[in-house]
Amino acid sequence: MDYDLTALESVMTNKGVLVGDYMRKFKVLLLFVRHIGCSFCKYSIMHVTLNYGSIIKLNTIPIIVHMEPPEVFSNFLNDLGDGNPITNNLITVHDKEDHISSALKVKNLTQREFMTVCFNRMKSIWCQKVMLKYGNKFSSDHGASTTRLSCMFVIDDGKVVYEYREKRGDEKPDYLRSIIDPDGLGHVSEWHTPKRDDFVCNGVYCDLPQLPVEETKQASSPFLSCVGRDFKAVVDNKNEEQPADEEFAETLRDKLKSRYFLLFASKEHSSECVLFWQDANIKYNSLLNPEERLKVADIIFDSYFNSSSLNEVNVTDKSKKTVKKRIEEEGPVLNLFKEPVNEVNLMLMGMYLRFKSDGLYMDLLKSINKSTRHNTLKPDKS
Repeated sequence: MDYDLTALESVMTNKGVLVGDYMRKFKVLLLFVRHIGCSFCKYSIMHVTLNYGSIIKLNTIPIIVHMEPPEVFSNFLNDLGDGNPITNNLITVHDKEDHISSALKVKNLTQREFMTVCFNRMKSIWCQKVMLKYGNKFSSDHGASTTRLSCMFVIDDGKVVYEYREKRGDEKPDYLRSIIDPDGLGHVSEWHTPKRDDFVCNGVYCDLPQLPVEETKQASSPFLSCVGRDFKAVVDNKNEEQPADEEFAETLRDKLKSRYFLLFASKEHSSECVLFWQDANIKYNSLLNPEERLKVADIIFDSYFNSSSLNEVNVTDKSKKTVKKRIEEEGPVLNLFKEPVNEVNLMLMGMYLRFKSDGLYMDLLKSINKSTRHNTLKPDKS
């Protein structure tokens, strides 16, 4: 569905930065919440908080759209976060005039539809746990909607590339999955993630929430090479470093499989390992022009080896120095990142074993089977 997002351009966030400024620099995750008494809205906000580092790493800025007065919603976030610096400082928008809701065609349920939703939630064990944990109110003291289900939109390059609208009321949200879109349900473009200077919008620092210590490595990489890309040109490249397990290597090369593995890595707050492997092993080695290769090498070094980078990979100083020395002495040669890639392989192999025992791997197999059946059933045009 096409949307006219012009109305979003001039909407001001609680950080004093226009939504349009964020949209021009980042992908934007717009999360609509109903009212501050809604237990499922609280769950959604905490879900964003817990995955904030991984969301930012995918060049996506989460913005919470609410209808309560700004002061009321700010106090609500402070209480909900209970001292968590991310929750307390999330970027929010007060949709007082329903500009954003109207632009994205967010509608309230009829009374009958709302009663069906309530019935579905009462039957769901997951929903019961959420309501017990966060409490639940069926009314708002500040005029916010109580009959609007949560919905989410990923906006990229001025267009909605993915949307999720809660239908039954008992769905469990997964915003990382929505952003990465492993099955390609939306039209997510190739990723390009910003450097530190990009966090300044029209001279105003975007004031993103400070990440806690355990997520200090959760920042952005220059590009997500292998997501949303056709690998045919590089799969047969004999210059790339091969992990010991060919099945594992194929997962990193394959478009669908790499998306699922990236999603798993993001949930483990370790997606920088996947991104580095793909950028250093496939992106870099697939380039034939030495000048282009040198530019990519500089970006990779700055993004993954710089100690001030939030996306630094955990490799030894010796391997970093080896790469730097080879750049200075030999230039952008093939397999420039051989040593750090081999170190990252060890971490990725352990992650891959965990991935194969995770539910996401079963989802991947189902997606592959579905795709295979779809291709098999296609009529032969010859």
